[in-house]
Amino acid sequence: MTRPTKKSKTWPKPRSKPAFFFDENIPLHLAGFLRSYGCNVETAHPNRLGLDDVVQLRYATKQQRIFLTFDADPKHQQFPARRILESEGVIIISTDDQSAAHYQQLLLKLLNFLEKASVTGQLCFVSDAGVRTRRMTE
Repeated sequence: MTRPTKKSKTWPKPRSKPAFFFDENIPLHLAGFLRSYGCNVETAHPNRLGLDDVVQLRYATKQQRIFLTFDADPKHQQFPARRILESEGVIIISTDDQSAAHYQQLLLKLLNFLEKASVTGQLCFVSDAGVRTRRMTE
């Protein structure tokens, strides 16, 4: 940690780890993986199973958590733009390699991205090609 300068006389705020909400399609072992990196993770299991993604996104927003899912229709229209804008962000993970090690690799890419950027109010895609965001408009 750096010392405060004479101008600021305050310590820099430490970056907090993101808080996530996993929908029911995210394997539970990935929640444990992110927790091992200091992230706060809540999952849909067992109390929120079977609920529509928009309902779960609303819950994640109230809890101030980034919503993470594997679900994605080809046009990404399952989430209304207004709901995404109000949220801490919606992250869709997309890959053909469904091995645990590969999912962990993608989550590490995501954590690295989140150290530098925010996804608040945005739709974010994590794939083998990297991490990209889409700013929403109403």
